[in-house]
Amino acid sequence: MTQMFDDLLEDILPDHKPGFNLGDWLLEGAALLVAIYTAFRSYDFIITTLPEGWGMVAYLGLLAVDGGFLLWAHAIAKYVENSIQAFIAWSMFILSLIVMLIINLTDAFFYTSPSETSQAIAEAVAGASIWVFTILVILFGVAAKVFQLNSNHARLSRMARMKMGELQHLKVMGALQARLEQEKAAVTNQIVRIRAELAETKRALALKVQELEEMEERLRAERLSRLALSNGHDKEEAAAVLAGRHAAASGQSPLRHYTPDTDEYDGLEER
Repeated sequence: MTQMFDDLLEDILPDHKPGFNLGDWLLEGAALLVAIYTAFRSYDFIITTLPEGWGMVAYLGLLAVDGGFLLWAHAIAKYVENSIQAFIAWSMFILSLIVMLIINLTDAFFYTSPSETSQAIAEAVAGASIWVFTILVILFGVAAKVFQLNSNHARLSRMARMKMGELQHLKVMGALQARLEQEKAAVTNQIVRIRAELAETKRALALKVQELEEMEERLRAERLSRLALSNGHDKEEAAAVLAGRHAAASGQSPLRHYTPDTDEYDGLEER
């Protein structure tokens, strides 16, 4: 039983030394009695600020004042892991102590002699104490949550989630980049294929134009031959007319002069 009580005290008061120590017991007993006294004072003040029938709610307010003083002291001794938590815990510890003193003094004014002066002071102090108490209750909830969020485990968890988010973002961006590269390669291949098709079409058109020109040349030569024969010239002269046209096309002196507008020729030239 004694060992279990020592373990409990060691958890609540880390500076407690195991074993029976009369000085420690006396000090802890006195602190417990003072805590009970201030708790009754604080509860008596808090209950006067609440509507009738809200007695249980007063215990919650007591938790923020006297309980907060003890809890923040325990947090400083056992759970502070970094400078941010130390600042929060010490600030709330000191603030809880100040508010606890103000509330106890205010509650004491309620039971002093009912003179006009003391009554006026009590009302003024009570009004200020209500504001201070309300602010402390709100700050207690906020500070407790901020204290928890700034633990090393919570901070490492946030950093890990942020890194995972960044990696996921990079992964998505990498996938998008790869998809863009694939689409770019596909478009490039399509452009090369279109250019090759255009070049092939151009060559085919060039061949077709060449065939048409040769066909036109043959038709014109046949027409000239028919014209020469129809004008009474023999085949040799028609051949000479055809040879003259070829010579004219190549820049040589033609044997006959052909006029396309009149579709006639002027006979053989003299050599």
